[in-house]
Amino acid sequence: VDELVLSRALKHLYHKRAENGFILYAYTHLRIDKPQPIDPAQAAAGKVNTMNGKDGTAAALFSLLDGYPSAVENCSRRCALAFNATRSGHGGMWFNNYWTPIGAFYAGEAAYQHFMKGQQWWRELYRDHSGAVWQTGNSNGKGDEMAVGHVIHYVAPQKRLRIFGAPRSAFAPNPPAYLKEALAAHHNRDYALAETLIQKVLTGRGVPDKDLPMVRHFLDSVQMVRKSIDYDLTYTENLLQKGANDLASLELPQLKMVVAPGNARLKAIAATLESKDGKAVSGKGQRGKNRNKNESRSESKQVGKYNGKTWAQELASLVTLVKDGKDTREGTAKVPTFPANEWNKWRLMAVETLSDAPAGWQKPDYDDSGWDEVALPTAWPMGHVGMLRTTFEVKNANAYKELQVRANVYKQRNMKIYLNGQLVAIVNNMRNTALFPLPPSAMELLHNGKNSLAVITEHGQRMVDFGFRLEGRIKDK
Repeated sequence: VDELVLSRALKHLYHKRAENGFILYAYTHLRIDKPQPIDPAQAAAGKVNTMNGKDGTAAALFSLLDGYPSAVENCSRRCALAFNATRSGHGGMWFNNYWTPIGAFYAGEAAYQHFMKGQQWWRELYRDHSGAVWQTGNSNGKGDEMAVGHVIHYVAPQKRLRIFGAPRSAFAPNPPAYLKEALAAHHNRDYALAETLIQKVLTGRGVPDKDLPMVRHFLDSVQMVRKSIDYDLTYTENLLQKGANDLASLELPQLKMVVAPGNARLKAIAATLESKDGKAVSGKGQRGKNRNKNESRSESKQVGKYNGKTWAQELASLVTLVKDGKDTREGTAKVPTFPANEWNKWRLMAVETLSDAPAGWQKPDYDDSGWDEVALPTAWPMGHVGMLRTTFEVKNANAYKELQVRANVYKQRNMKIYLNGQLVAIVNNMRNTALFPLPPSAMELLHNGKNSLAVITEHGQRMVDFGFRLEGRIKDK
């Protein structure tokens, strides 16, 4: 946490603004010495203002501290009287709809029931035809984002959450005994050993048919973690080579969480960043001095410079910039699309659930002649899973340095992308158009001649308009 931000946050705490149910967006010298009066008409109509849900956040957080009962009481009371006041807020309605009910919960059972009964009509509008409440949405002010975290409030009084209908997971309680060694290796961050043990289980013919999807999902997860770690380590090493130590230092905490402590590459990265020379390049020493002096806003703008660049400037030089299908960076050729255009022919098959997908459907030699032939963008029944397959020709695979995906993926979830039969990406809960790079391992799968591309995804929109294409970025000349 930034020291200046923390000091200002503590000042808010010491001035007892939250204790009085009044929480500000920004730092000001306004002081509230007592709780604000509640208009009886607003209370009866359920339209008391909770400051975009921040009263609910405060009620929950202060409940975790000793000695602040008035903060919980004042903030939660306002939330309980706001059952018709959650349909607006900065950033759409997400914060208001998520935190205000939680705040009402801390006002007591009767107050919480009062809130939930008053808002029931509003909540029921967000169910789909099956009775489910979708957990995807957007924050464009249209209201779709209300569903995010929506159902958590129904189970708040139980202080527990049980989810039914999800595929069985190896990470759930009481896993099969034959997976315990692999799970122990995964827990110890030895993902290579975990993959070997899972492969051994699958080839040993000791897995019941009903467990095969779970074990294969476990294997997919481990393989993706390994690829992701290799990508992140390489990315961080490249930052250090460029002298971008500040950016590299931001990667180090998350690397330490997933990479085994004895990993030689992680040790080398940490040693570089923690060395005297590494700290000098990152500018941490000067930043710490300035923050200890409680630097002004103008001073803080100068913090974090290295190699004559600010963080923002360095980020801009590192981030891939793509517009209208063309890479805008100097000296980089256009981005060709695979296959040649969006209107090429694909094969589509729709099933009700992921478990209904036929075995080996993503393999290059799978016979999809019985599937529907479609042109993208396309659609299939709501709530169903779509499997799409196509092929494309590559004349010179060595001409490309990176593969990326551009897609129209409104309210898509559980999307898996396969190149030549191998899983290269898992993406969940996408909401609009998307542009993202595939890991470097995907380039190893691309070859001259005929290549196959397969996508499986589930959507929850009545009128889905699904578009998808693979792009190859040409190497700099």
